[in-house]
Amino acid sequence: MLNNLVMIKSQEYELLDAIAQDSLVTQASLSARLGMAVGSVNWYIKRLINCGYIKVSHLERTRLKYQLTPEGMSILTQRTLLYLKRSLTVYNDLRQKAKAIVTDLRSQGVTHVCLEGEEIGKMINGLIRSLGESS
Repeated sequence: MLNNLVMIKSQEYELLDAIAQDSLVTQASLSARLGMAVGSVNWYIKRLINCGYIKVSHLERTRLKYQLTPEGMSILTQRTLLYLKRSLTVYNDLRQKAKAIVTDLRSQGVTHVCLEGEEIGKMINGLIRSLGESS
């Protein structure tokens, strides 16, 4: 699926994501939420409609409902999977670097290290535990 990834602009992805979360969202609320001018929101929505990623229906004279099409949902899913894949790659790279550092520190006889930051501390503690189990 990621081999045929259709590239869309980040603003388009953010709009697709926001519409997926709330199909009754207004262009004004999208503008405020995404930090875009209302005119830009309108332009991107028209573009997404023309691309076949969303469809719009009138609920009332001035009220619209936006829905992702199957193609729009596919694009949103592809981008989300790509983000997750990249995030896991970064995490695994950092984990390998941390493993090398921990291994080097152990070989130097270092038994205690003070880390700043809760998330990195959790990652390093988990890494040390896994090294202890595999050693």
